[in-house]
Amino acid sequence: MARPRWGAVLLSLTVLGLAPLTAQDLPAMPKVDISLVPQVIQGDISKVLWQDPRNLSATMGKPLVVSLDGENFRLRVSMTVYPHKKGYFLVVQQEVASRSQGAEGFRSSVQSVACTPGDKLLFYPFGQAVPGGAEELVLEISVQPHEAHH
Repeated sequence: MARPRWGAVLLSLTVLGLAPLTAQDLPAMPKVDISLVPQVIQGDISKVLWQDPRNLSATMGKPLVVSLDGENFRLRVSMTVYPHKKGYFLVVQQEVASRSQGAEGFRSSVQSVACTPGDKLLFYPFGQAVPGGAEELVLEISVQPHEAHH
């Protein structure tokens, strides 16, 4: 898959809700706060060329969907948080559609990880480049308990 061009990256957020299957009122699932920092880096995480930090709230068990549209790619990332022991279980599904020199590509993957509140998790939607190499996109994700002031 060709490396993405980062000119004109657009970030959009969508929260998907699922309608209840019964008329009964279900107990509300707790909310969490998600810090999402999409970044374009070069070489290593210390050289940030672009970033767009977002602080979001999501209901546990419901996906939070983020889309990034670039010059030659479209990235869709769905994050769903579940309670797990003393922390969270984060499921990240990503879909990448790309165009390069007339050819089109599509790739999808699902990753899951157990984490504790405040852990900084790094996801590389296009794969991790060789140190000192080309520009790459990294998503820094952190989950915290929901704070009422949001």
